[in-house]
Amino acid sequence: MILALTPAARAQAPAASAPAVQPADSTSSPAKAKGVDIAIAPRVNYRPLTREERWQVYWRTIAGPGALARSFAGPAIGDQFGNNPEEWGKTTSGYFKRVGTRAAVFTFQDSLTHGAAALRGTDTRYIPCPCQGVFKRLGWAFIGGFITRNREGDLTFAYERIPANFAGGMISAAWVPGDQNVIRDGYQGAVIRVGISAVFNTVREFSPEIKRAFRK
Repeated sequence: MILALTPAARAQAPAASAPAVQPADSTSSPAKAKGVDIAIAPRVNYRPLTREERWQVYWRTIAGPGALARSFAGPAIGDQFGNNPEEWGKTTSGYFKRVGTRAAVFTFQDSLTHGAAALRGTDTRYIPCPCQGVFKRLGWAFIGGFITRNREGDLTFAYERIPANFAGGMISAAWVPGDQNVIRDGYQGAVIRVGISAVFNTVREFSPEIKRAFRK
């Protein structure tokens, strides 16, 4: 878990209310959400993460509500019903072993991803779509797991995420009981992470509309 950040910025609290960027005008982007976990799309308004903000995004990623949700739900529940691995059984104890495994794998993957991003100078926040229309935004949310911004604000491929996701699947296969195929599970882990990212990115993309709906 190597991050190129200052030790002084180790606070685990979520990001403050300060916006990630300062929009130049009200028409620059359809996305109005604020917080260091979201980066507004237009390059002209882009401001890269500070070291402190990188720590805030990292801790939010591995210990925030979303981290708990993805560990307790999704793949862990699927493995519980599928009794994978069989050695853990369909018991409460088996379920929590699966949850713990998922949490450890996600933390490992995120640590590699955020560490490499800090070294590359790329952004780890979600980038809202600079477009309009439900289907365009849904498509953008899916590819959001593969793109990021560099220090200059240009879109670039998030190279660090692919090997991190693959390595997480391999690590999981290495420590769970039974006859596991490390390479196969590495690919499977990467695919699972892509699917989970797509779900969470969709929530982030439509979070302004979701928040307005709950306020009515």
